[in-house]
Amino acid sequence: MLLAGLANTVFTDWVLGQSSGTELFFAPCAALAAISFRRSERWLMVIFTALPLLIWLTLQYYQPLPLHHYDDQAAHQLFLLNAISISVLVGFFGWFQCDVYQRMERPWRSENDRTNWS
Repeated sequence: MLLAGLANTVFTDWVLGQSSGTELFFAPCAALAAISFRRSERWLMVIFTALPLLIWLTLQYYQPLPLHHYDDQAAHQLFLLNAISISVLVGFFGWFQCDVYQRMERPWRSENDRTNWS
């Protein structure tokens, strides 16, 4: 999923251009990599969390020409749309991660602890 998100971000950045804010989607890609691996897979997490940053840095120096040029107002609207989409996406990541932590915690609690937490 992470690699698909990275490929989609690079492709969309090429199609819409840098001013549309599609490069902001590298942040949720890094967040997804950071929460997707277990403690024993930390070296994979570091690699896949750094990958969006490396791709972003590469795009800063080797930016492909966009297929379509938007005026300032349209580019600003695309930027706002992308920023709001990213906020919602990162919020979902946090929400799902909280559910994962709660499921991990349940087996360790005794019956008395559950009644005290209610």
